[in-house]
Amino acid sequence: MKKFILSILAVSITLLTTACMNPSMEDGLEKMDKALAELAAAIEALNIPQIQADLEQMNIDAAQMLETVNGLEGDWEVSMQAFDELHERLQSILAQSENWATSEDMAGLLEQVEKFGDGVDLLVLQADYDYDGVINAIDQCPNTPLSEINNVNAQGCAAGETPVSNGD
Repeated sequence: MKKFILSILAVSITLLTTACMNPSMEDGLEKMDKALAELAAAIEALNIPQIQADLEQMNIDAAQMLETVNGLEGDWEVSMQAFDELHERLQSILAQSENWATSEDMAGLLEQVEKFGDGVDLLVLQADYDYDGVINAIDQCPNTPLSEINNVNAQGCAAGETPVSNGD
C-alpha cells in the first residue's frame, strides 16, 4: 500500500515538473500533493502490522474458546440432566402441595385438638391415679401409697398424709 502511495506521489511530482505551469494547476497539484501526504500519514497511523497481529491473536483465542466449549459439552449434558431431574422433583412437590392442608384446615384441626384436650382434661379429673377410690378432681392426696388405699377419707387422704391443694 505504501508503494502505491509513493508511486502516486512520484507521478504527481513528475507531472509538476514536466507540465507547463499554470497557476490554477499548480494550486490544484499542491492541494492534491497535500491530500496525498495526509492520506499516506493516515495509512501509516493505522498500524496495519499491529492490526494483523491482533487479528491473528483473536483467531488463536477463538480456536481455544471453541476447544474449551467442545470439551465442556459433556459437562453441559450432565448439568442439563441434573436440571431436568430437579425440575421433575419440584413438579412432584408442587403436585403434592395441592393436597396439603390450608390455613383454614389447620384452624379446624386446632379446634378439634382443643376439644379433644378438654375431653382429656375431663377424663383426668374423673380418673383415680392412686387407686384409692377418690377421683383426681377431689383427691387432696393424689399419691396415696398402695398399702394405704383402703384407709383413705373422703378427700383421698390416709392417716399421716398431708393434703395438697388442687392448684399445685
